[in-house]
Amino acid sequence: MGPEDLKQAFKSHASTVELLSCLKAFPPKKISLTGLKGSSIAFIANSIFREIGGTHLFIVPEREQAAYLLNDLENVIGKERVLFFPASWKKPYDPEAIENANILYRSEALNTIEKGSNNLIIVTYPQALVEKVVTRDHLASNTFKLHKGEKTDSEFLIDFLTEYEFERVDFVTKPGEFSIRGGIIDVFSFSNDLPYRIEFFDNEIESIRSFEIESQLSIAYFEYIHIVPNIQNKLLRESRQSFFEFIPPSTVIWSHGESLNIDMLGKYYEQVCAAWEKNKNSLIRQLPPEESYISSELMRASLGTFRR
Repeated sequence: MGPEDLKQAFKSHASTVELLSCLKAFPPKKISLTGLKGSSIAFIANSIFREIGGTHLFIVPEREQAAYLLNDLENVIGKERVLFFPASWKKPYDPEAIENANILYRSEALNTIEKGSNNLIIVTYPQALVEKVVTRDHLASNTFKLHKGEKTDSEFLIDFLTEYEFERVDFVTKPGEFSIRGGIIDVFSFSNDLPYRIEFFDNEIESIRSFEIESQLSIAYFEYIHIVPNIQNKLLRESRQSFFEFIPPSTVIWSHGESLNIDMLGKYYEQVCAAWEKNKNSLIRQLPPEESYISSELMRASLGTFRR
């Protein structure tokens, strides 16, 4: 039996049909699934996702577990529809513990949702959900949009990148960097896993493409792009909301051990509060826990508003 046979078997199974019926019911119900083994959840999710579409948020207790689930979902459903939403830090209130790669994943997820993309699967865990995110309006207003053929002063783009603390380098290698060579600006946005190369002819954007860092070879051409700064940046710290407020109200939440996930988030929130109390006198321009993070009580209340 091959993968397509497995997909069809799960799709036609009586339990999958019943689950689909429950998810379509109103008011939304909380549904419990038992007896799942191995990668079966990915095949069930594929059947439901293909039928009803929309946004689906998968929450598991630990990052490692999330990585395994992400791999399963990518293999069964396809990488183009599956996003990862990790924690941006290893230790709260420690600038040295921020992980740029994780900020890239978070920004990509937020930017994709904000653009109104349909049919998305997002995989996350409590340590990531405890962090608040920028609001949709704030993200949109601090995102630089570029279209091929439009007339844009390259100096204006450079000013934007500098204001939002992109670092000017000779060659871009990681998110948050940009370089300038004549009429070409390379920029590594926090919303894409490859850098962009923007070519200007006078004040007109002649071409936009992504490229490989090592080979410098072009990968794909674009009619328009969004350049997103570091969403953890101090310039964006004024407007924050929980991730549950950011995702569409119609989202289906798949929670592996809901009570455990809530407890895990509560433990992370306690760590955040302890770190704040220990270091708050030296934390310049940092927001206190209640403004930057969510509690387990808020998570529990938020979950109750979704189909899950």
